[in-house]
Amino acid sequence: MDVWNHVAPLFTPYFLGLMAVSTLGGIVVGMLPGITVTMSVGLLVGLTFGMPALDALIILTCVFVGGIYGGSQSAILINVPGSPAAAATALEGHEMCKRGEAGRAIGYSTVASFIGTIFGALVLFAVAPAMAEFALQFSAWEYFLLALVGMAISAALCGRSMALGLIGAFLGMLIALVGMDSVWGYQRFTYGSTDLAAGFSFIPAMIGLFGLAEVLHALSAPQGQALATKVTGLMTRFGDYWRYRMAILRANVIGVIIGALPGVGADIAAWVSYGTNRQMSKEKERYGKGAPEGVISAETANNAAVGGTYVPMLTLGIPGDAVTAVILGGMVLHGLRPGPMFFLESPQYFAIIPMIMIISAICLLVMGLMLARVTPRILGVPAWILFPVVVLLAIVGSYAVNNRLFDVWVMFAFGLLGWGMRALSIPTPPLVLGMILGPMADAEFRRALTASHGSLEPLYTRPLCLVLIAVLLITILASTGLLQKWARRKPAPAPAAGN
Repeated sequence: MDVWNHVAPLFTPYFLGLMAVSTLGGIVVGMLPGITVTMSVGLLVGLTFGMPALDALIILTCVFVGGIYGGSQSAILINVPGSPAAAATALEGHEMCKRGEAGRAIGYSTVASFIGTIFGALVLFAVAPAMAEFALQFSAWEYFLLALVGMAISAALCGRSMALGLIGAFLGMLIALVGMDSVWGYQRFTYGSTDLAAGFSFIPAMIGLFGLAEVLHALSAPQGQALATKVTGLMTRFGDYWRYRMAILRANVIGVIIGALPGVGADIAAWVSYGTNRQMSKEKERYGKGAPEGVISAETANNAAVGGTYVPMLTLGIPGDAVTAVILGGMVLHGLRPGPMFFLESPQYFAIIPMIMIISAICLLVMGLMLARVTPRILGVPAWILFPVVVLLAIVGSYAVNNRLFDVWVMFAFGLLGWGMRALSIPTPPLVLGMILGPMADAEFRRALTASHGSLEPLYTRPLCLVLIAVLLITILASTGLLQKWARRKPAPAPAAGN
């Protein structure tokens, strides 16, 4: 009964309309090359300032759900993923498009995204409250180690090498330390500037890092042309999904688990699901030639990851990917504090957010199929119209957060930083995790030392600390290849008898 009382307001015409429009907007921005989901959510955080917290959360979540799916349509039609999460979809989806099955490919991706979103929402509803209660047992030592584990996992999985990921993480930590010290109230790295005394505002930084930087990168990227000017045959058969039921199940589990890893996200979930199901498929020969199973595997996983990314964000205050990092900042901006205390302060959101995802998934299913017929026209919007609008929204959104012109300059600076990092192949998600988890690691470590009178003994005597240290070491060893070398090492031959 309590659950229904929490979610009942969502079924009013106002909120249903808001979810439908937000999901539709997410699908449109998701399919436009160069307009990533992270960019869209970052722009919207600033523009939702002043709205009620529930309205803002609905908009951000529905745009997230719709945007992850929307990238599949441009991936299928023009072989240019509208979002990184749709890159794996392009491998099989575009091949289907080239042989005249664009409608079927979009149909498969739409239904698979619907299934994945529903599964992720149900897991979030079932797991998050229990995980939040468990997180209440954490002390400052556990939070310090948890921050290190989050940055290590992100650095290990988000780039070509862990070294590049760690560069991004430490850069994020350094940026986050600018401003007032949260423990003693001293100013750090401000050099007498009153603007820097409050530090770099998170939302303008994210708008620049994922908004302006994406525009600069997209201006230098080639634009594709749609092979199909008319999309037909969108309705797919239930028997096809039953035929690939095990692949769908594996994709759902993979999507949720990888989504819950700090700083990883839907794009990696899609690739892991695609690769796993390709290896375990009974139709391996069809892969690379337009296999429906490949489209279903990738799209189920990337949308299932949406629910997974919310689990660590709501319960631990650690975002699952770059999009939830921005949403985390938006929630704080609207007076919500994700983390272990969130379960005690705002328990209703553990039912509201999964229901928002479920309703958004239904809107995605209906609108995705309806919109597919006009997708080729939407993809024809020229960049010289699209990108100036994005830059204008970035400026307005950055200024609206604190009404400071300094934040606009911060947005431009982080835009150039993000563009340079991409050119140097330094991944940006670890930088975002560093900005969020760096201050947490700093403050919690100092609080823990104060409580223990300078002793490090709790760090290696508390059971949860030992578990987190083991996870940290395994992550580092696995990313550097030492763990694999040790596993492949052959045992020394036994000495001969009589020697």
